[in-house]
Order: sequence, then C-alpha cells, then structure tokens
Amino acid sequence: MNPLYRMPSVLPSLTLALSAALLLAGCDSPPAPPRTTEPVSNVYLEALQQAEAAKHDVEQRNLEQQRIDELLGRGQAQAPAR
Repeated sequence: MNPLYRMPSVLPSLTLALSAALLLAGCDSPPAPPRTTEPVSNVYLEALQQAEAAKHDVEQRNLEQQRIDELLGRGQAQAPAR
C-alpha cells in the first residue's frame, strides 16, 4: 500500500482552521458610527398645537365679549325665539 494513503489527512483540519479564522475576522468589524438625531418636525403634533392655541384664543375672545356685553347691559337680553 502507498504510504501517502496511510498518513492522516491535514486538509480537513486546515480547512476548519481557516474557516474559523475567517469567521472570527468577520466578527471584528467596527461598530456603526452613532447616528445624530436631528429633530424631526411632526406635522400632526404642530397642527394639534396650533388648533389648541386657536381654541384658547376663541375662548378668550368669547369671555371678553361676555364681559363687554355685561358692562353694556346686553347680558340680560333674552335670546331670540326660534
């Protein structure tokens, strides 16, 4: 028999070692740079805030109108009949 056939094969061990080295080398990649978070405008939130501000303005105007009506004596007037 040929002596080369009886020698333990080094090729599978070498292949396994190279595969492990390549796998570990791929895991050593540097982490991604941290993202800078820029303030993103939320259109819906801004619209809601504007609506709330408008509602407050209308309420203030109505209160002021009531106060003026009471000062002028219009507060006792009855609402027109339907």
